[in-house]
Amino acid sequence: MNAPTRIKSQIPDLRNSSRINQDLQSPSMDLMALLDSAGIPCRRVGKEIEADFDQSGHLSYKLNPRKGVYFSTTGKKGKIASLLRSHKLPDTAYTGQASALPKKNIGIARHIWSSGWTCTHRQDMPVDWDKGLNASQKGAVRIKHAEEREAVITYLTARLGPEHVEEHWLRQIRIARDRLGQIMMLVPMYKDGEVVGIQRTYLTPNGKKIVRKMLGQKGVLPLSAPTGVNPAQLAGVRNMLIGEGFETVAAAIQTAGYGGIVCFDAVGLTVWAESQARVAAEQSKEQLDNTPTATILADNDESQTGQKASAKAVRALRKAGLKAHFALPPLPENGGPKGGPKGSDWGDYPQEGLSHAMLAHLQMAVSNGDSEMPVLDADDDAKRAELEETHDFTWLRLAENLADFPVTDTVEQVRDNLKTDFQKLVEDYLDWWGSQRDAKDPSLFQPVLFQITTGAGKSRYLKKLITNLPLRKAGVRVCVGVGDHAQAAEFEAVGYFHFWGRQPNEEKCPAAYCPAHEDLAKAVDREHIPQAEYCNSCPHGIAWSIEKVRAKLEDGNVSSQTQVDDLEERIQQLVALLLRMGLDPGDVLPCPWQQHLKSAMDAQFVVMHHLSYSDSLVNNALYFADESFDIGKTVTINLGDIAQWAKELDGQVRHFSVHPPLADEGRETQVKKARMAMQMLADRMAYWAGQGKSGAVELDAG
Repeated sequence: MNAPTRIKSQIPDLRNSSRINQDLQSPSMDLMALLDSAGIPCRRVGKEIEADFDQSGHLSYKLNPRKGVYFSTTGKKGKIASLLRSHKLPDTAYTGQASALPKKNIGIARHIWSSGWTCTHRQDMPVDWDKGLNASQKGAVRIKHAEEREAVITYLTARLGPEHVEEHWLRQIRIARDRLGQIMMLVPMYKDGEVVGIQRTYLTPNGKKIVRKMLGQKGVLPLSAPTGVNPAQLAGVRNMLIGEGFETVAAAIQTAGYGGIVCFDAVGLTVWAESQARVAAEQSKEQLDNTPTATILADNDESQTGQKASAKAVRALRKAGLKAHFALPPLPENGGPKGGPKGSDWGDYPQEGLSHAMLAHLQMAVSNGDSEMPVLDADDDAKRAELEETHDFTWLRLAENLADFPVTDTVEQVRDNLKTDFQKLVEDYLDWWGSQRDAKDPSLFQPVLFQITTGAGKSRYLKKLITNLPLRKAGVRVCVGVGDHAQAAEFEAVGYFHFWGRQPNEEKCPAAYCPAHEDLAKAVDREHIPQAEYCNSCPHGIAWSIEKVRAKLEDGNVSSQTQVDDLEERIQQLVALLLRMGLDPGDVLPCPWQQHLKSAMDAQFVVMHHLSYSDSLVNNALYFADESFDIGKTVTINLGDIAQWAKELDGQVRHFSVHPPLADEGRETQVKKARMAMQMLADRMAYWAGQGKSGAVELDAG
């Protein structure tokens, strides 16, 4: 079979990974030779180089020639070029070779993430896992997926305890295998709402960790608290738990009941804090006061790397006027976890059976954080003094002649009322669903408007709907429309199906790739053809239809021979369509986006961008429009556009007059009315132009 037509794959060839690794060895070797020649002690560890630039007797610097960056255990970081120049060394050993294939690595990471599957219950299997398999093949594939599922569940249970694994933590990760068949637990790294990298934890079939590797660009992962875990009493009314590792932050979240952010390593922790400080510099005192307290979950590292990075993050946040606490787990002799040879962290509590003591230790660590927080190096007094400055608000003055504002409820009251209103809405919809969905002439479910401000908890409640047992049991679909895909990613993290519109390439969502996107855009913009109508005549859409009909036949899910004959006849008709287009049906790629749409229509809980709304996707689902959005847009047209539309409508009218047996009476009436509307609009626009005026025309779509 030849390669699919009209496809330019954006997914890198994973088979070339060994070649890539070989290419990346050269800059490491050149840099090692440069350091040796300068008398700087160094050694190679994997793809990184450890070096002693300060001649302290410790290899405290880690250099990554592939990315062209370094960091040290003292908190210093930057580009290798700057480090070499500061020691009067040439940087030609690797210049131009840093960051060898960053975009390709991000693409590979996204492809691996998209190929993984989410397990929400212990007996789950990937979507369409048995597609195209015969009975003898299904058994082996079922065993393979069950093995990888059990390995991940066993690992998470060992690290976090059994209580929240299945209903919460499994929804944050995905399961996959590498090209050699090794089981992987995938944890995504987000930047600006998009997956830019993944953390791969390789596991044995019995759930033991083999190794952990990063791929792509560094980012962060926001995590929510499991349902039913009440927030504990920490310093500050609201808290956000920030740490390096997924297991560390997850363990703290399920104990304290607050959301958190995974930064993945010490450098990522300081980068996150510095980015928050930059945002805070543009905010008012009131906004800063309403920002949650950042509780930094410091790792108790033997090298002091985690402690120093966490201290730097706390000081950066405080300097910007934000509330932050340093929380270091106690030593083993004080009741803390033993950890491993490199130290301990908050993620060791569940693993060592100390979950019962974790909350008390976390509260104590927050209270004693300032006394536990390490100071900066003695030779860095200027930087320490700069970080310890408080945010200056002396330039502010109290307002005069304050305006009177209407009395409002407290945030807590609004949240309680909102929760009650949401519960009533869901109950009303379930009642309507049970009584009207099969009615011959069903009544419409009346829309409900919630006019509330940000922070009242509506998004949080919408995310928790996925755990609503009456909704799940009734099979009611829930669709949520949000303002951007960054917000949609938060819903996806708790188990919602993230629906994307047609994508021109595979960069953001390979599953939503539209092979004919360019031609579709031209047809919609220039010829005003509806997207759905274009898909019906698109070769890739036709190839997808053939694939689905064949799958139905192969599954044996047919009730009679007549149905079998009808399906086979349908395949012949679709194949004939492709042949008339001059295409070999075997060479045409079935449309990935059509399958993505079908998966969304089959999913019970779906999140989408507002602009992706369609009746076919939402249908009778309980639809929530989260936040406000534009329900229309301004379109500029001229008389030339109207003339073109009128010409097309004339052609359809003539078609109906020549072929009356094919005419749809309702369709013909609509076309004639549209032709009259175009004529009236053209006449009025010509009149307004002649008079130098503007005007309005009201048209009844009926």
